[in-house]
Amino acid sequence: METSNKRNNGWVVIIALAGIVCVLALAEMVTFFVLRRSYNTIRTAEILWILRSNMKGANITVFKKYIMAGVLVIVAFVILYTYLFSRARKGAKVARFALASTLVSIMLFLCGAGMLYKQLCIGEYIHYRSEYSEFIEDNWVDARETDITFNQKRNLIFIFLESMEITFTGYENGGYSYDNYLPELTEIAKNNVNFSDGEKINGGYAMPDANYTIAAMCSMTSGIGVKEDFFTWDTVNDTWNDKEYKSDYLPGVYALGEILQDNGYYQELLIGSEADFGGRKSYFVDHGNYEIFDYLTAKEKGLIPPDYLVWWGYEDAKLYEYAKDELTRMSQQDEPFNLTMLTVDTHFTDGYKCQLCGDKYDYKYCNVYACASKQCSEFLSWIQQQPFYENTTIIIAGDHPTEDSEIIDYLKVPDDYKRLTYFAIINPAEDYTGSKREFATYDIFPTTLAAIGADIEGDRLGLGTNLFSDKSTLVEEYGADYIAGEIKKRSAFYENGLAGQVTTKP
Repeated sequence: METSNKRNNGWVVIIALAGIVCVLALAEMVTFFVLRRSYNTIRTAEILWILRSNMKGANITVFKKYIMAGVLVIVAFVILYTYLFSRARKGAKVARFALASTLVSIMLFLCGAGMLYKQLCIGEYIHYRSEYSEFIEDNWVDARETDITFNQKRNLIFIFLESMEITFTGYENGGYSYDNYLPELTEIAKNNVNFSDGEKINGGYAMPDANYTIAAMCSMTSGIGVKEDFFTWDTVNDTWNDKEYKSDYLPGVYALGEILQDNGYYQELLIGSEADFGGRKSYFVDHGNYEIFDYLTAKEKGLIPPDYLVWWGYEDAKLYEYAKDELTRMSQQDEPFNLTMLTVDTHFTDGYKCQLCGDKYDYKYCNVYACASKQCSEFLSWIQQQPFYENTTIIIAGDHPTEDSEIIDYLKVPDDYKRLTYFAIINPAEDYTGSKREFATYDIFPTTLAAIGADIEGDRLGLGTNLFSDKSTLVEEYGADYIAGEIKKRSAFYENGLAGQVTTKP
């Protein structure tokens, strides 16, 4: 009798372990379907980045419905599994249930792992993680060692538009949508410098190290993106602020902010979320000593109530109003200024529909994009009416293509369509009269300097090329696909020099 009880207890342990493995398998499958459905562009490196981050300032509510759905699936499974187990015990079929549940749990776990392996391109990640490339080193131009001369020192307003891409501008404008959800931004691009052929608007390729916000901002202001694997935990989570030394966030680059700082510019980063998230504060303070005006600043100034929180902090409608106040203040100072802004309403999932958004379209995200286009256009119109406009250049750039797969599926965008980021330059130091350019977001770094009146020796900085020049971009020289493949590989030059980490090349 005692032996029988021990045997039954052994089966119970096996059944419990099998149940745990099944829960893990279900978690894998739920994660797969969420990624497949809504975040189809997220890959292994970015997942590892997120896992290493403390997520301070992140809007976790964008995942709420998926988390709840996953919890309900798992709870339903646990209830069913417990019921079947109780039936098996009563019928003295514990051994058979234990063997069956073990087999099913292993099969489900392997199936879930295989699905995630494919979805996250883990095999590709391992492959590129084991290969080295000298592409960055061979094509890198150090801004510290380049003669940059300012003939003018025009003010700069740099507007990063969250997840803004050409795709939403309609077929006739180079996009991939029946309706043009960005009519105002389309006209801005067509009527200003866009480096297009005049028929369809143009945009930049976001390379693998520049396809999420902080990486995109680094790319456009330093000529290189962020390889997620090669930054310390302190850098990712911004804990350097509590120390006596500065950040190690790309210490090997000499960025736009540093160049402008050395030329007497006052600089500010204005965003509607917490600047700490993703190390944005770390990067912009260290590379240009930007003043930070973020969600926390707005609360400290009493502009919003202490408990105010919508979306990631405060909405873009407030961001543009605060920007008007800041620009008015900056324009009264003696030194030239650089106001760098980042919008947030068009962030995945589905965006934030504010009180200004209409209901013209059936799909919510499309209304959010349309609203973002209108708000940006109205802000630009305000700037153009100000006395400082004559000596001010405005850059409007989508940071990266959206990571929300649902809208891409809704529009039926094919895999071979080139999803380019939005880009336009208003009131530059010189006009562009050349032909259409093929470019990456790296090229916006030297192009921005040229747009505000700088002459750049050789017309190249970082991995970027001044688009006002006749020098070929790396995309024009090598092709976007080739560059993307090389960027995915490891680079000892990047790791040991630009990222400032100590690694050993095998």
